[in-house]
Amino acid sequence: MHVHVGQPGDAEFAQVAGHVGVAARTGCRRHGGPLPTGPAGAGHPSTLEQDPAPGSGAPGRSAHRRRVVGSARYPLAVPEVSLRPATGADIPDLLAFWQAAAEDAHRPADTARAVEALVARDPEALILAVDGGSLVGSVIAGWDGWRCHLYRLAVAPTHRGRGIGRLLIAVAEERFRRLGGTRADAMVLVDNEPAHRAWRAAGYTPQAEWARWVKPLRSE
Repeated sequence: MHVHVGQPGDAEFAQVAGHVGVAARTGCRRHGGPLPTGPAGAGHPSTLEQDPAPGSGAPGRSAHRRRVVGSARYPLAVPEVSLRPATGADIPDLLAFWQAAAEDAHRPADTARAVEALVARDPEALILAVDGGSLVGSVIAGWDGWRCHLYRLAVAPTHRGRGIGRLLIAVAEERFRRLGGTRADAMVLVDNEPAHRAWRAAGYTPQAEWARWVKPLRSE
């Protein structure tokens, strides 16, 4: 995740990312650096990227672009993909990305104003996955102080099957834990079978006792 040094939310986002094994590098460039991910190492569920000790002969940061993510039991290996919170500058690309990757013809149309409101209210909620400057994944980890809501989990069709969705879910869940959440729920389309498999793999199951009731809210 890109961590912008000195901006609100940096400490929380870096702490959450570090807990699930996404390296946090603050201050390596003018606006901070990406949090690269990579294959899990035996016995090391998470690793923060650091410079080697002088004279150690160990390679520097440039040789550590693929970092440890996840654990031996549940590895999160997503080489060259970084995660960061969305900003206002991402909105045009994000709206286009959702059109291509977030399948749901039944939802209201997305608008830049709605995304701006989300980012302004909770700058850490909308998490993006980026590969070489291209947006390849998203999830919204919504926290209202009581419940943990996950929605807009989407991965670019060209990048599916690489563990990006699993990584986004893991980072979102860790954010909830840091905020005091105890249970997460996810919005999943009934007929999206690939999404069902992804959510089940992450430990989620349908709750038969509940159904989602909706009502559009229109301006008076």
